[in-house]
Amino acid sequence: MKVDEDYKRYYPCGSLASKVIGFTGGDNQGIIGLEVKYEEILRGQPGKILTTTDARGVEIDKLGETREKPIEGKSLMISLDVNIQEFAQQSALKVMEKKAGRTCIYPADESTEWRNICMCQCAGI
Repeated sequence: MKVDEDYKRYYPCGSLASKVIGFTGGDNQGIIGLEVKYEEILRGQPGKILTTTDARGVEIDKLGETREKPIEGKSLMISLDVNIQEFAQQSALKVMEKKAGRTCIYPADESTEWRNICMCQCAGI
């Protein structure tokens, strides 16, 4: 029997702010957003199983194997106001539907400090 472990990143709010947070591909590598920006920090290092084989590639049982444990990637902590983000996404979708648009980008800044408080991007079908 052989067991392969697979690790996936966890997104507690599902698709909320997905274009900002980003997502990973089948190889669990960041493709867009913060996922690609901080890929090196988030990914960690895979483990290894080293075995000795003969010239044909058949494992030599008596020599055993050496294992190197994987190193877990770091976490990225961001501050996201779910209520503001949901409002922005709903507003962007309404505007997109009303204008029959194909995409809508909705940045929202806090005017006193010019800090970005939310960002969403919606795409039509």
